[in-house]
Amino acid sequence: MALSELYTKYNRVWIPDAEHVWKSAEILRDFKPGDEALELQLDDGTKMVYPLDKSSPQLPDLRNPDILVGENDLTALSYLHEAAVLHNLKVRFVESNIIYSYCGIILVAVNPYKQLHIYGDAVIQAYSGQNMGAMDPHIFAVAEEAYKQMAKNNKNQSVIVSGESGAGKTVSARYVMRYFAMVSKSSSKTHVEDKVLASNPITEAIGNAKTTRNDNSSRFGKYTEISFDRRYQIVGANMRTYLMEKSRVVSQSQNERNYHIFYQMCACAEQSEFKSLRLLSADEFRYTCMGGETSIEGVDDRKDMEETRRTFSLLGLTEDFQSDVFKVLAGILHLGNVEIRNVGSDRSSVSSSDQHLAAFCDLLGVSPDGVTRWLCHRRIAMVAETVVKAVPSERAVNSRDALAKQIYAHLFDCVIQKINAALQVPGKQHSFIGVLDIYGFETFDINSFEQFCINYANEKLQQQFNLHVFKLEQDEYMKEDIPWTLIDFYDNQPVIDLIEAKMGILDLLNEECLFPQGTDQNWLQKLYNYLADNPLFEKPRMSNKAFIIQHFADKVEYQCRGFLEKNRDALYEELVDTMATSKFPLLANFFLEVEPDGLGTKGIKVRPAQPRVKPANKNHRTTVGEKFSSSLYLLMETLNATTPHYVRCIKPNEEKMPFEYDSKRVVQQLRACGVLETIHISAQSYPSRWKYIEFYSRYSVLMSQEELGLNHKKLACKTVLQRLIQDSDQNKFGRTKIFFRAGQVAYLEKLRLDRLRKACLTIQKHVRGWSHRRKFLRMREAVIVLQQYVRGQRQICKTVTAAALKQGWASVVIQRYWRSYLTRQIYRMVRSSSIIIQAFARGWIARKRYKKMVEVQKALILQKYARAWLARRRFQSLRRLVHNVQLSYRCQKLGKELEDQAKENRGLLERLTGLAGAHAQGLDKLRCLEAQLGKSATEKASLDEREKKSKEDAMKTIAQLQEEKDKLIIERQNLEKKCADSTTEMKDRFHQIKTTLKEDLEREERLRKIAENNLDLQKEDHEKEVEVLRKENRWLKEEIFGLQRQTEEEAQFNTDLQDQVIQLTRHVKVIPELRKDLHNLQTQRDDLGRKMKNQSEQARAKMSVITRRLLCGMVEEEVISRLTSDSPDQIYEVGNLSTAFDGLQKACRLLEEHAEEVERENKEVERQKQEVERDKQEVEREQEEVKREKEEVEREKEEVEREKEEVEREKEVVKTEKEEVEREKEEVKTEKEEVEREKEEVEREREEVEREKEEVEREKEEVEREKEEVEREKEEVEREKEEVKEVEREKEEVKREKEEVKTEKGEVEMEKEEVGREKEKVEREKEEVEREKEEVEREKEEVEREKEEVKREKEEVKMEKEEVKREKEKVEREKEEVKREKEEVKTEKGEVEMEKEEVGREMEKVQREKEEVEREKEEVEREKEEVEREKEEVKREKEEVKREKEEVKRDKVEMEEVLRKQKNTENEAKARFSQEASRLTAENMVFEEQLDMKDRLIRKLRNQIKSLQTSEEANQTPAPTITNEYRGMLEYKREDEAKLIQYVILDLKPRGVNMIPNMAAQLLFMCVRHADYLNDGAKLKSLMNAIISGVKKVITDHQEDFELLSFWLSNMYHILSCLKQYSGEEEFMKQNTPRQKKNCLQNFDLSEHRQIFSDLAICIYHQFISVMEKALMPMIVPCMLEHETLQDISSMKPTGFRKRSSSIYEDQEICTIYSLLQQLSLYHSTMSQHGMEEGLVRQAVKQTFFLVGADTLNNILLRKDMCSCRKGMQIRCNISHLEAWLKEKDLVQGTMATLKPLCQAAWLLQVNKTTDDDIKDITEQCSELSPLQIVKILNSYTPTDDFEKRVAPSFVRKIQGLLQDREGGSSQLMLDTQYRFQVTFPFTPSSQALELLEIPSSLRLGFLTRI
Repeated sequence: MALSELYTKYNRVWIPDAEHVWKSAEILRDFKPGDEALELQLDDGTKMVYPLDKSSPQLPDLRNPDILVGENDLTALSYLHEAAVLHNLKVRFVESNIIYSYCGIILVAVNPYKQLHIYGDAVIQAYSGQNMGAMDPHIFAVAEEAYKQMAKNNKNQSVIVSGESGAGKTVSARYVMRYFAMVSKSSSKTHVEDKVLASNPITEAIGNAKTTRNDNSSRFGKYTEISFDRRYQIVGANMRTYLMEKSRVVSQSQNERNYHIFYQMCACAEQSEFKSLRLLSADEFRYTCMGGETSIEGVDDRKDMEETRRTFSLLGLTEDFQSDVFKVLAGILHLGNVEIRNVGSDRSSVSSSDQHLAAFCDLLGVSPDGVTRWLCHRRIAMVAETVVKAVPSERAVNSRDALAKQIYAHLFDCVIQKINAALQVPGKQHSFIGVLDIYGFETFDINSFEQFCINYANEKLQQQFNLHVFKLEQDEYMKEDIPWTLIDFYDNQPVIDLIEAKMGILDLLNEECLFPQGTDQNWLQKLYNYLADNPLFEKPRMSNKAFIIQHFADKVEYQCRGFLEKNRDALYEELVDTMATSKFPLLANFFLEVEPDGLGTKGIKVRPAQPRVKPANKNHRTTVGEKFSSSLYLLMETLNATTPHYVRCIKPNEEKMPFEYDSKRVVQQLRACGVLETIHISAQSYPSRWKYIEFYSRYSVLMSQEELGLNHKKLACKTVLQRLIQDSDQNKFGRTKIFFRAGQVAYLEKLRLDRLRKACLTIQKHVRGWSHRRKFLRMREAVIVLQQYVRGQRQICKTVTAAALKQGWASVVIQRYWRSYLTRQIYRMVRSSSIIIQAFARGWIARKRYKKMVEVQKALILQKYARAWLARRRFQSLRRLVHNVQLSYRCQKLGKELEDQAKENRGLLERLTGLAGAHAQGLDKLRCLEAQLGKSATEKASLDEREKKSKEDAMKTIAQLQEEKDKLIIERQNLEKKCADSTTEMKDRFHQIKTTLKEDLEREERLRKIAENNLDLQKEDHEKEVEVLRKENRWLKEEIFGLQRQTEEEAQFNTDLQDQVIQLTRHVKVIPELRKDLHNLQTQRDDLGRKMKNQSEQARAKMSVITRRLLCGMVEEEVISRLTSDSPDQIYEVGNLSTAFDGLQKACRLLEEHAEEVERENKEVERQKQEVERDKQEVEREQEEVKREKEEVEREKEEVEREKEEVEREKEVVKTEKEEVEREKEEVKTEKEEVEREKEEVEREREEVEREKEEVEREKEEVEREKEEVEREKEEVEREKEEVKEVEREKEEVKREKEEVKTEKGEVEMEKEEVGREKEKVEREKEEVEREKEEVEREKEEVEREKEEVKREKEEVKMEKEEVKREKEKVEREKEEVKREKEEVKTEKGEVEMEKEEVGREMEKVQREKEEVEREKEEVEREKEEVEREKEEVKREKEEVKREKEEVKRDKVEMEEVLRKQKNTENEAKARFSQEASRLTAENMVFEEQLDMKDRLIRKLRNQIKSLQTSEEANQTPAPTITNEYRGMLEYKREDEAKLIQYVILDLKPRGVNMIPNMAAQLLFMCVRHADYLNDGAKLKSLMNAIISGVKKVITDHQEDFELLSFWLSNMYHILSCLKQYSGEEEFMKQNTPRQKKNCLQNFDLSEHRQIFSDLAICIYHQFISVMEKALMPMIVPCMLEHETLQDISSMKPTGFRKRSSSIYEDQEICTIYSLLQQLSLYHSTMSQHGMEEGLVRQAVKQTFFLVGADTLNNILLRKDMCSCRKGMQIRCNISHLEAWLKEKDLVQGTMATLKPLCQAAWLLQVNKTTDDDIKDITEQCSELSPLQIVKILNSYTPTDDFEKRVAPSFVRKIQGLLQDREGGSSQLMLDTQYRFQVTFPFTPSSQALELLEIPSSLRLGFLTRI
């Protein structure tokens, strides 16, 4: 389509304007070729005619559609020209307060002159990782693009920031470096990024100054190279400077200032550090007060000085160097105040008493004489001599200023060199990004050498920029396979040649500088001569002291004055020599003859920007122009070697007013910075570029049905474009995009708008037609009604006359009298008949009332008796229930007492086994005593012989007797020695026993600590054993004292020996008897073994049959090997054997008596129980009799009911007679039919009652059957009890055998104490038996009471029979009444009304019968309830029988175990007598092991039977029953600790092993419990440290594994909960089970380890959240913002943005909201599978949703294309999907609050934004959004269609004013996506029983042992 065809009515154009540059106007009439003018109308309403040239009409530029205005990229505009660019920038800057815009690859930054909240860390995070153009234009987007291309392409990058002074170049460069420092922080401790940022305040202090255009203007160019390593982290930086403005040091224009550093020093002059510098205020120094203003509004020089010094220190510059710098700067200020006076016309001088001169010389260490001399003199070298010549004051002042400038320039270079040295750190540079902060094109009223150099540099940069843009365009076309045509663009190479070519401006300037007498005028004349023919060089018409150059931006006139002097930059050699001889090293180094090396350092690939050009000789110094040209050449070489990125800073106004837009100033800068050149290049080709999917979504409304039906959208786009745009050159089809010429998108928008407008008109037409048609039909109906009434009135008026009226009145009167007569006659007849009827009716009513009163009286009597009977029945049932409950409770209590008694019996048996061991020791002692008896027998024989000899020799001499006496004395002495030896031996043995006792006590102490978690009975046993040992110790001490007393009794020694001999002989006689007893015991044991074998074989046969029935062929498992326990041997010493045996015999007798008494009492209890059972059976029989009687009563009731039915039949006969009477009247018939229906219902109800009675009878029969089964089970229990009694008898036989063995023991005192304790127990048992007797007596009384109740029930049954008889009599009376009613019916057949009342009476009777039926139903229900109660009682009895069976079985097992233990002890005792006995015991042990195996098999089968019987109950219970086998601990060896950590922590994979959640935590905690159980602190500490280090290692090795992090987060939380739950603290034990309370930690306080585990869990949680966020971050924006869930509501709008080549073809996976929900579901399911606590899951989901909401809101704030009404609808729909997901997972509470800001932002996008009410609603509803965010969204709001309206700036200002007073508003624009909610670990006790935990074999933890 031709462009001229678009100039139609309603389209708008731009026309030139002197004030606003361009002005908008609307076309009033379509343009046609040949028209001489355009008819236009301006925005203010004025009309104008725009003249055109007929030959070649230059039509004005078309204005873009409003939908395209405000685009992020200027090249996306359909019409690309200067006016469109200027207007788009204005709309974005003024209306939307957006300062950044793209223009192709250029970022245009307009200085807002106001602090904005768009540079925070959150904004940096938002732009990090984003593609160029994915978000709103920003300086951070350019920085991110440079960083990304460097990392992706491994190519160096450059960011070129340019613009006028005051446009914001310095700030922009600072933000770029800050971005690099934030996103590429190094992990080293050097903090290079902080140093890079710290270099800015220093360079700004010494290189920036206040100008008329900018308060912080950079007066030098700066190129900063930021170096990166291979990980793309900052490793250093290097800075190069260009063309610093040295002249500012000595002169400033009005309202300008010198460099900031001077004013900062003067502001701190009074500080102690600066007092030695002799500084004054800035107003008193000549160099600082020339501009008039010494301060800047809003700037505190003192604080800036503190910041400067802080950054000096941060860069590592020493205090000495800082003081040296300040000395040099102070010297410059003092030098400026040195006064030079005229002495004549050609001489000058300086006063030697000048204070400032003295200060200058003192600070810089130079000679005052030398300075004063060479300031005012000059040395001239002649051929033969050297002459010193005085100079006038003017040249002396110039020399002074030149010296000051030279010193400052050297100082500036020195500081930059120090900064570069500080920014270099060890490490190799891999790549770099350069940031060029350079002056833009400048043109002033007076332009000098500085402006010439600046514009020369901008010409070079513009050339490089044009070539780069051209290259990018060419690459774009080649990638899209579009034919490339050469684009004509401006090439500024001729201007560059004019400046830098041979015989160019710079070359001629340098040549003129070589002449000592060269002047500016001579150089200018050469320019006129040599360059006059160049079209780009001009001579001003009115001046001979200037020249004009045609730059790319504009013509610039340069004044030639000062060019030579500034280019030479000369300083007298005498002053240089004076400065070189300074005692101040820093100043002396400045003026050394040898120039320092370049500023480049190690690691920088590019050469320095200011190379030191060595002159050919000493007099030929390098000029400033040459230096600048060479450094510019190196800069361009560097930029050409990198990928450039452009930032053009624009100054919107000269007054520095915030958000004020001066179109004239802006358009000048746009022309100067190359933006319009980019627009020109883009406009010549195909500026608008659309993806196929975007085009299809936007312009599908222009497609036909056939085009929409095409399968491929790309083909559809091509087809519709070929139809709409005939000229194929106007658009091209690329591989992924469609390219349009300028204006074609606007044409398509016009077509689309026309199509939509036409559709709107059609819709409006039909709606309006329907509305008017509806209104017309209503009006028509109303008119017809009105016409009808009017016509009727008219007809009436025509037809009615006077005669007709009279006749009408007469007929009315006649009718009145006739009607009155008829009514009177009827009234009289009715009155007479009614009186008769009333008489009969009143009589009938009186009779009926009398009958009713009689019936009521009878009913009351019946109710009285019935209620009494029911009350008695309820009472009796309740009493029976209470009795049954009492019986069951008492039976349970008796069962528990029997269990306790059995436990005590087991304790006695254990003690008997201990006594058996002691008996074995006694036998050993008896053997010792036998040996002693042998010795004593021999001694006795010798004594007898001696006595005989003494008798024979008695008659001999007295001398022989004396000898015998002496021998006896000697023997006595020997015996005394023996006694002494025996005492010593006893003492030694006592010490040994004492040591053994101590060892035993220590061992017991350890065992006590280990066994603290055992049962209370075990604790009591250990304590008793300790007491026994103590008593033994005391007894041994008493025995020692007794032996000592025996040694003292020397006189009785012989008699004692004789007594002992007699006693020993008796013992010798007893020994063979004991052997016989042992033989008898052996035989008895063999018999018992045979019996047990037979019993076990029988039991095995029975159990095999049962198991075959129950298990149905299941394979039996192997029986667990038998565990044996050896009782510890104890050593006892016996003092007196005779007393010991006597005491032992007495104790045995007492034990036998007490045992017999206990047995007798047990038998009595059993007998009484049997009597109770008999009584119960009698009661049950009586209850059965009562039931039979009740059944008889029921049968009688049935007979009564039959009679009632007969009565009913008779009533039916009566009713049939009544029906014959009532056939004449239909009303009576209907009533009778209703009565019949009700009767049928009554009959049905009776049938139901009968069926229910039958069901009750069946249930009763079932109850009786269940009772019979209970009786059979009771008989089985009785049989099992008899078997238990047999076992008890066997136990008694074993006891007797043990008592015989006990008679041989020597520990009398111990046995006495035990007998005493046993006596007490027996007494307690007696008391318990007496209590049981009392309870049996109470039960007997209760049985008697029940008998009485049965009697009462019999009496009640009799009463019921009498009541039934009365009911029969009543029925007979009713029959008589029915007969009477028959007679009454016969007499009253003609009375219809009476029959109606009788029908009513019958209905009442039916109702009463219904009530009776309902009462019978209630009685049946009560009987059902009673049957159910009886069923429950039977069930309880069954359960009791089962319990008794289980108790009997347990008793059997326990008795068998006791027998086995007793046999073991017997075998051990007999083994000590002889080898034969040991052989026999060994054989018996083999047999007993076989028996044990069989017993265990029997127990296993019984347990299986129990498990099968109770399987249903086990399924219903939530937790399995806790067995006593395991204690919930795992034992391991210290050397296996590494294996434990390796298998459970390091090698464990969540998916590799099938196990319950948190099993790893439970296994580790069970190991911790065992270490605590052993009281091993070292082992516990080692294990805890190993667990912590192992988990840390796993987490560090798998930092990105979400599943592993979730697994260990859940397990760490579970370990923490276990440490709290089992800590023993009351607050954590409230919900523990009794078993868990016993399993608490006992020996160690692990609260410190709890804190360590908590910290570790927090670290895992944060890493866990980071992994989730890292995975979700790329999905959030595509899912929440870019994905359009509502398919029919498209929020697409024409963007046309052309992305960078680095990211244009990136393939990205399409993410939808369902993808996000799927990822969230994956996370949730993983956490649930790992058993993570619900509160922790809720916190993780809340943190995740906060990230989703914050990141989405941040992108809305940073993306103008997302701020539209339709996008708000899409966002709200996506939020509803998230809310539905939360509801599905039951996580809504507390989580949806994190999405409130996003919900309010979506609402703000959708709400109306025009009226004051809307303002109020917005301020109230958007409470979670800050004022900055609300204003930002409103400013960014962009309509997606022409039908929507933009938000008016006045509306935004009103809201902004209202929101200023809001409290608590955040000053940050963005939400912090890195914010973390505080994580808490709520305590939730675990219900897992540790003792039931099974270790999977796949974990390879065979070295762990369950305790």
